[in-house]
Amino acid sequence: MRSLKEDILATTDKNLIIFSIDYDLVDQKVFWTDLGAQSIQWISMDMKKKGTMVKGIKADCIVVDWIGRNLYWTDGTAGQILAIQLTAIWRGKSEYTVVLDNDLNQPRSLALDPLNGLMYWSEIGGEPQIEQAGMDGSSRKILLSQGLGWPTSIVLDQLSWKIFWSDDKFHCIGSANLDGTGISMLQLTQIKSPFSVAVFEDEVFWSEMKTRTVQRMKKMTGKNRAVLIKRLEQPYGLKVMHEVLQPRSSNPCLDAECSHLCLLSPQSKGSCRCPAGLLLADDGVNCVPLKESAFLFLGLPTVIMQIYLKNLDASRGQATLPGHRILPFTNVNQLASMDYVAQEKVLYLTEWNTGDIWLLRLKDSGKLSWRKIISVEGTVTDLAVDWLSGNIYWIGSENAHINIASPRGQYSTVLLSGSLYRPTCVVLHPPTAVMCFVDLGPQDDGRRGSSIECASMDGSRRKVLWRKPQVPVGLSFSDAGTRLYWADPGRGLIESIQQDGSRYRVDRRGIQGLNLFTYGQGMMFWTTVDDAQISKVWYSKAELSENRWFQVDQKIVDLKVYSKLSQQGTYPDTTHSTPTPKTSESGKRLTPKAVQPLQGTKSTKTRSPGPEGMNYPVRKILTPPIPALESETPETKEGGQPKDSHREKLLLCSSDFCSGRGICTMQGELRKCNCLMGYSGDFCEAAAHGPAPGHIALSLTIALLVVLVILGAFVYFRREHKLKRNRTASSRNLTCHKENDQEEENLMNSETFVNEAYDEQELLTSLQTD
Repeated sequence: MRSLKEDILATTDKNLIIFSIDYDLVDQKVFWTDLGAQSIQWISMDMKKKGTMVKGIKADCIVVDWIGRNLYWTDGTAGQILAIQLTAIWRGKSEYTVVLDNDLNQPRSLALDPLNGLMYWSEIGGEPQIEQAGMDGSSRKILLSQGLGWPTSIVLDQLSWKIFWSDDKFHCIGSANLDGTGISMLQLTQIKSPFSVAVFEDEVFWSEMKTRTVQRMKKMTGKNRAVLIKRLEQPYGLKVMHEVLQPRSSNPCLDAECSHLCLLSPQSKGSCRCPAGLLLADDGVNCVPLKESAFLFLGLPTVIMQIYLKNLDASRGQATLPGHRILPFTNVNQLASMDYVAQEKVLYLTEWNTGDIWLLRLKDSGKLSWRKIISVEGTVTDLAVDWLSGNIYWIGSENAHINIASPRGQYSTVLLSGSLYRPTCVVLHPPTAVMCFVDLGPQDDGRRGSSIECASMDGSRRKVLWRKPQVPVGLSFSDAGTRLYWADPGRGLIESIQQDGSRYRVDRRGIQGLNLFTYGQGMMFWTTVDDAQISKVWYSKAELSENRWFQVDQKIVDLKVYSKLSQQGTYPDTTHSTPTPKTSESGKRLTPKAVQPLQGTKSTKTRSPGPEGMNYPVRKILTPPIPALESETPETKEGGQPKDSHREKLLLCSSDFCSGRGICTMQGELRKCNCLMGYSGDFCEAAAHGPAPGHIALSLTIALLVVLVILGAFVYFRREHKLKRNRTASSRNLTCHKENDQEEENLMNSETFVNEAYDEQELLTSLQTD
């Protein structure tokens, strides 16, 4: 800038136009974009290395975030602001993320303030204006909307903390304070089209299209104007390079531990983002494919509808359904209730007017494998599954009981019955080992009314949380388990309370036709039915008052929210400030002695003394866990985050998952049981026929002696031994066939679920093209 000596850093095709450039002093790189090649490229300042960051994009302006280590650009055609890591290398796959695209018309120029996590951009489509937002797209606001003609370029001046812009329509360079005040215009005589602007110290620089020059002047007065460069070629992109323009600072993204991209925010924190085709998981850190993200299950009479929560953004008060897929059940007359274990992809269903609980494995091939696991008298009106141990809890219509059974439906018993009158709903929070339920009270005692009660998942520590004369539905835990939500259809309310019985509040009022309710992923979902029997599904962030909806043409009988990460007990709860209680007592797995299996609903009630002199049934499991293998539920930080990943692993894969009779191991994302001698089954729930473990050593010794005898006699009795071996093999095959027939006795014909209105690959493609 002082000697005006020129160096050629890179030469490109003459047909290409380099619209925008920027640099990174940390890695000593210069970046540029040209509209013709639709790419962003870079070259090292020593000209020894070069590369391509991204292809297939249209970038009007690029800017380097030297602190967060990202590169941002505007796409005026698509109306987007995007970002990619500075170290990205083009490998034939897009690795960028969309920072902002809502209500953007034609963004042109972009400027970053990484020290404060802010970005500024000029809008030239429709009403010209200059806007501000966090570098993660948050806290958006309009900075300037008056006195702008065609703001082609903007730049921040860190010395005066002003924003400067070039105006192609008014032939001027303007400036203003960063709060939008103090607007000033410097008229440029004999200048037709200022294109790009830069500021350094007390001077402002710009490129001019008509005269093909680069000029400068005093930024505050417009004096000392001079031409620095004049040539036949047209100068476009312009940037001043100096170390004071990229001051060093700590990078908040280093602490965010994002799996892919991390963007700076105004709160000096890192905000995790995902490339196109991936979605941010519930933990706010990892990026997962769409099929692994959170979703809503809608139970209709004969089908279940799956709607990914990410697809709800496109449905704002529309009558049409968002993207979804259908799981049809031709063997079911009418669904009653459901629950789902995400890690194993297992769905549990009940049916009206039957006492059957069905287990369905949703296989990756698209098949549904059916199995009836529990059959009792009457109707199973509600069920819940402990996704840590696999135990199944349910409520039947014939008895005022809360029942429990093993993961395969064996060893069912009554868990809770004392002082229960009409239980209608049961919900679990396995990480804290807490069970809550609704009891409508005795029919002949209007004074008592219904109640919401909680207990440990073994049936102990029972307490009343809330009493009221109405009928609560849709009882649901908050994601961290410290708050309970429910709906009151009679009064049109959605209510909630802390798990300790404090801080009751009304979350929604005046809901006409309220029918069903659930809570999950920080969102509330409820259904309404109007006089014309039209069903709507409403949803809203718990902390916001804005409600959205979509219409469903069938009757809705149940709805639940699920995700793989939320069933790991690590989802942060943002709806309250009370930390998750420690689980040194309630978080322990159940360890009573083995109980007798029940036939139908004729149960043997096993009781144990409870608090306040009352007796409560204990939570049942198959056998006492092995002490050496037992793992306790980890204590959690505020918001439900585990203190370390190793203890979380133990929580996900404890000996309880294998019924205390085996070692649980993680094979990828699935839990598998290595059963101890004498036990078998997927969960080591079955006792294998054979000698007791105490006689294993003796049996092995005898077996070895028998083998030696057989080998010694082999030379003399070869023919007889061969015939005997054939007979033994035939017998073994017959036994194996009998076992297989028994295993498949209740296995129904597989069904293929058809996606009638939702194509996952098509959605991923549209996400990339959008």
